[in-house]
Amino acid sequence: MSQCRSTTVLCVAILGLFAASPAAATIIQADGVDFLGFEAENYDSLSGTGWIVVDTTPTRYSPDYDSTPGDDDPNDAIVSGLPVLPVDTNASGGKALLADFPMTTSTVTYQLTFKAEGTYYVYFHKSIFESGKNDNDTLSFGNEDSFHMSPDFDTAPGSDDVEDLSTTGAIPGNGVLEGQFNWEKAKLRTTDPSLAYTVDAADIDQVLSIEIQTRENGTALDYFILSTNGSLSDAELDQLMAVPEPSSLLLLLGGLLVAAGYCSFCRVPRAACQPVPSTRHAKA
Repeated sequence: MSQCRSTTVLCVAILGLFAASPAAATIIQADGVDFLGFEAENYDSLSGTGWIVVDTTPTRYSPDYDSTPGDDDPNDAIVSGLPVLPVDTNASGGKALLADFPMTTSTVTYQLTFKAEGTYYVYFHKSIFESGKNDNDTLSFGNEDSFHMSPDFDTAPGSDDVEDLSTTGAIPGNGVLEGQFNWEKAKLRTTDPSLAYTVDAADIDQVLSIEIQTRENGTALDYFILSTNGSLSDAELDQLMAVPEPSSLLLLLGGLLVAAGYCSFCRVPRAACQPVPSTRHAKA
C-alpha cells in the first residue's frame, strides 16, 4: 500500500470519528484574529441532563400556559407549548442548547485555546421559551432568563449568574423570541457589569476551560463569541458568527483534498506519490 493511500484512509477514518461525535474537542482560535467563536452545542463535556441539544425536528415542546395569567379566571384558554426549535428559527446551523423542561442542574464544559493575548468580552446568541405559567403568574419571561457561567478560566460557576436577558418586545406566544435568537453581552448579576476573561502570555496555546450551568429552564443558547472588542454591534456579531470555527475549517479542507484525489498530508496528487515497499516479508 502506498504511503499516501494509507494516509488518506487514516484521514477518512478521523473525519468519520469527528462527524460521529456529538461533542467537540478543544476549540482553537485562528491566527491573527481578535475573537473566538463557537456553537453552544459544541461542548467538550456534559454533566447532568438539564442541558439538551435541540433542532428543528423537535423532541421538546415548551409547556402549555394560561393565556391571560394573573386574572384568577379558571376558564382562561390554555396556550399550547411551542416546538423547540421552530422551523423558522435563526439559530446557527439550526441547533441550540436548551435548559430543558423541567430543569435539573447540568453543566457543559468548553475547552478553548487562544493565540492572542487580551481581555475577551463574552457575547452570546440566545432565545427564551416560556416555562409554563399558572393563573397567578404574570405573562412574561422572568423565569427563563438566566444561567450560571464561569467567572474566570478553569473556574466553576458560582452563585452569581448571567441574568436579565433582554426580552424587549417579547411576551410568550408573540414570536419575538421562542426560537428567534438575538445577541446579548454577558454580565454577572452582582459582581461584574461585563463578564470578561483575561488571556495573558502564559495562557497562549494552553487549554483553558469555561463552564455553563443551568439556572432556569427555557433558556436557549446558540452561539458564543469571545472578543477583545467590547462594543460589537449585532451586525458585526452576525458576521463573526458566519466565520466557520477553525477546527471545522481544517476538517473541511482535509475532506476536500481527499475527495479531489490529493494526499491530505503531502498536498500532491495521489498518483504522484511513490509506494513504500513492504519489508514485512523481506529475506534476511
